[in-house]
Amino acid sequence: MKNNYLIKRLTAVILSAIFVFSLFSCSKGDSVKSDTQDPGESAQSAGEDTREFDEVIQSASYEYLSPQKLEEEADLIAVLKFTGSTEQVILPDQAEKEYPDEVYTDYEMEVIDTVKGEAPESIKIRAFGGTYNGIIYSRRGNPDFEEGRKYFIYLRRDPQTDRYSLIAGGGNIFDIKDDGTPDVESKKSQEDTAEIMSLYNSNINAADIAAIQ
Repeated sequence: MKNNYLIKRLTAVILSAIFVFSLFSCSKGDSVKSDTQDPGESAQSAGEDTREFDEVIQSASYEYLSPQKLEEEADLIAVLKFTGSTEQVILPDQAEKEYPDEVYTDYEMEVIDTVKGEAPESIKIRAFGGTYNGIIYSRRGNPDFEEGRKYFIYLRRDPQTDRYSLIAGGGNIFDIKDDGTPDVESKKSQEDTAEIMSLYNSNINAADIAAIQ
């Protein structure tokens, strides 16, 4: 009786082991099957790129400049209107590079009124960024000019290229509001806003503002 009992227990253990092994084998087989793909299909999927462009974004930090320092450093302080015309610029020493370090865009601006400096009827602002070989280059704080909109801007002039550049990035570009005054308060402290608006109001009279609106 005891031997029969032992034989039955041993048989049950063996059958259980076979059953568990069968389950493990099926599960493993299913897993391998689900991960297996046609080599051609896999290669095609890996090579797909649904993005229209790649993008290179540069970080940038700018030193704080007081309104007085901004005025001192600016060659031109003016109310400008973006015409919508742009030109892509690649410097000669960068043209042969697949990924150039410097890609620029020239923005054509109509000069509406000046607070400091002299300028012709239109100027070009050169700012970092643009598209080259299907890749977008941008820098945080870059201008986002809209065609037909007017801006109050502090600029430096490069005498070699006759192009103007932003002072401390886009932090000193102020949208002109519907009342003909610049939206300084959205970017500057209360104290700086008061100083910049004092400069603006002392140089732009009521008749000028009416023309700017």
